[in-house]
Amino acid sequence: MGLSLLVDHAQEAAHRHIAVHRRAVAPQRHRDVGQVIREVVDRLHGAGAHLDIAIDIEAHKAEGFTEQEIRTIGENARTLKFDPANLGFATE
Repeated sequence: MGLSLLVDHAQEAAHRHIAVHRRAVAPQRHRDVGQVIREVVDRLHGAGAHLDIAIDIEAHKAEGFTEQEIRTIGENARTLKFDPANLGFATE
């Protein structure tokens, strides 16, 4: 006489949410972003997940950014649909 185990799949906890945070490590920060996209975001998208991705960038340059850099970076950020309310250079 065998023992059978009944598993109620409706009561099993489904993993429905993931949230991760990672700071990129210098000096390869820009390469880290590409790796995160390939290894995490692409896999989540491939699994059919709804993704909400936020990108926060802080950059500091001791001698300050040139007018050309400010113009180019600002235009690129607007083209890539960064929130204009959070786009700006500071003198701090």
